[in-house]
Amino acid sequence: MLRSSLYRSPPLGPVEQPEFVNAVVGLLTSLAPEAMLAALKELESRLGRAQPVVRWGPRRIDLDLLVHGATRMETEALTLPIPASPGARSCSCRSRRSPGPRGAGPGPRAQPAGRVDASGVERLAA
Repeated sequence: MLRSSLYRSPPLGPVEQPEFVNAVVGLLTSLAPEAMLAALKELESRLGRAQPVVRWGPRRIDLDLLVHGATRMETEALTLPIPASPGARSCSCRSRRSPGPRGAGPGPRAQPAGRVDASGVERLAA
């Protein structure tokens, strides 16, 4: 498993809300993309996430499936890889690898493609 540091960032969205704490994890799975997304949504629910009143409004937890191997797809429920949007923020998984099969995963420096706006993003203590 790979994991990024934690990052605090100003919220995105149309309503007043607290700052976000962001992180990224990378893991190996045998689940298909749709099943992985369903598992993430189930986890959100168990962690207390309610259906949003306003899109991009306040929420306790927000889990997204950013990439799934080399899969490229676009459905109503899921787009992979997830496109960067204006003002998007990103965390990279850098050298925080736990023991796993040799050669598994994207390597010690998994980073998103393209430039990402990091204004207002603060790395928190690990």
